[in-house]
Amino acid sequence: MNQALGANLDIQPANGNTYGNALPPLFSGNKLPDWINIPSWNTQPLNFGQAVAAKFADLTPYLSGDKIKKYPNLANIAPAAWQAGIWNNKIYGLPVYPSNVVFSGAIFYRQDILGKLGITPDVKSAADLSVTFGKP
Repeated sequence: MNQALGANLDIQPANGNTYGNALPPLFSGNKLPDWINIPSWNTQPLNFGQAVAAKFADLTPYLSGDKIKKYPNLANIAPAAWQAGIWNNKIYGLPVYPSNVVFSGAIFYRQDILGKLGITPDVKSAADLSVTFGKP
């Protein structure tokens, strides 16, 4: 990977349970990595609107308008997906979810509880849940 990139890539996965707590010290101590993923629900505690211009590169001169055509993979990302990385009308981040779908989290289930109720991962619609819970 490093040879293909022409750089040394050092990935440091973070614990999703404590990620929000780890970000403020990184910001205040100026210890941010070269590349970081910050979910939208973690931006508020960081006072992100003010910090973004001071901490991150403005990519607008490189990616706005026709300049995006130099990067076909980025150019194919739906316009709505870019909104999470735009602050003060400037591009500071690349989309994580390259579609028009906006994700704000994930749904997890407790297998032990739902299993006792006869609910399995085979549920594919709200109607399946209604039948499981005995409601029309």
